[in-house]
Amino acid sequence: MSSAIIMIEVFPSLQRMAKFLRWMVIYAMGLTTVTIIGRTLLTEEPSEPILLPEYIEPTQQSDTVYIDSRINSTDYLDEIITAAQMAEIRTELKIRRTGVKSVCQILGNETSPIRAVVSNMIVDTKHGLSWCPIYKAGSSTWMVHFAVLGRTLSDLTVELIERNVLQVNTLARQAFPNADLKSTLEKLRHTKKFIVVRHPFERLLSAYRDKLENMESRKYYYNKYGRHITQKYRQKTAASNTKREPTFTEFLRFITKEKYFDEHWAPYNQFCRPCALNYDYILKFETFKRDEDFLIQELELNQYLYTKNNVKNVNPQGATTTMISKKYFQSVPKMLLEEVYRVYEKDFNLFDYSPDDYYLMTKI
Repeated sequence: MSSAIIMIEVFPSLQRMAKFLRWMVIYAMGLTTVTIIGRTLLTEEPSEPILLPEYIEPTQQSDTVYIDSRINSTDYLDEIITAAQMAEIRTELKIRRTGVKSVCQILGNETSPIRAVVSNMIVDTKHGLSWCPIYKAGSSTWMVHFAVLGRTLSDLTVELIERNVLQVNTLARQAFPNADLKSTLEKLRHTKKFIVVRHPFERLLSAYRDKLENMESRKYYYNKYGRHITQKYRQKTAASNTKREPTFTEFLRFITKEKYFDEHWAPYNQFCRPCALNYDYILKFETFKRDEDFLIQELELNQYLYTKNNVKNVNPQGATTTMISKKYFQSVPKMLLEEVYRVYEKDFNLFDYSPDDYYLMTKI
């Protein structure tokens, strides 16, 4: 009888122990799975978003954003933009939007489907904004913003980003998945749409320096593009060049001849379809901080955002400054750069960019 009583008393403890062990196994599997996902993302860089396991879903959303203990939680804007400054910036952005509409009337309507464009957008109906990511034009900053707004930035995910096993765009896309074209288009109607653009030549150089100039940290891009570019577009006069990676000039020849576009150098007109989607705000990389602060204040996002000192995603080759640009463009034949301009001519016209300063940098 006494042994039976002992078994009855011990059994609940065994149940609790089994439950505890089961959750420990699930947690360990979660870390392993996320690590594998992050490594896959870094080595293969797939264009399709990869979702995290269900047991690492973001917590239930509320009106107050939870601030993680390891994330610096200071107010995002350094200072509030005055009403007069807001009005001035609003006028400038309205001029940009009007200019795009005027060029679109000249170009006419595109007939290609917008399914791919819409499915690539990040749509946040709770905070009332949607964004078409243009890579190499401030996209890392806005991916972090959307990860914060979507509450997928946590102690665990920040640590994984620091360890380079997870990318922040995975978190942003997990927070705001697009189910189907019809529902996404409906959601777009209830948001303010925006894009961030950059001088097309500067963006091409930034993409080259980040993805193709050094294969050591970008083997995926070397295997997919770099080896082919070097083999096909390295001229005989450059036989002394033993560098395995393509030069910037070879990269530009590849673009003009094959017009094969990765998302990091695809024309804006094709990748985000500004004439079809009629964006409410057009921000520019050249005035990035000012335009970013304006939009955050205009849409009252400051109460939801906070600084993220732990999350960094920058070009490992450094920023592409004017001095850096001169170094690269001075080796590009002017006739080649004129061909590149014709490939991206719609982008130049839509967003009021000029190629002239870059022509002056080239060799005749």
